[in-house]
Amino acid sequence: ERKIASLQSEITSLEAENTELLRKIKNSNVNDAARYRQQYNANKDRITALKSDKSTAESELAQYQKAKQEAIDGENA
Repeated sequence: ERKIASLQSEITSLEAENTELLRKIKNSNVNDAARYRQQYNANKDRITALKSDKSTAESELAQYQKAKQEAIDGENA
């Protein structure tokens, strides 16, 4: 659960940074806009990877919780 929360926190931070980068792109000259766009795209790629990692972690957590519940149910039977 901590890993999932950490991944979500990083995703949220990068998304906020990208919102700011889009604002800067809109209000900057061509050279600066290109630099901001490069950072935006790098962040976007990182967000995609983090979302994939988060999905995997959520799946693993769900499997763990299911196995734990089955073990508890088995002991109570």
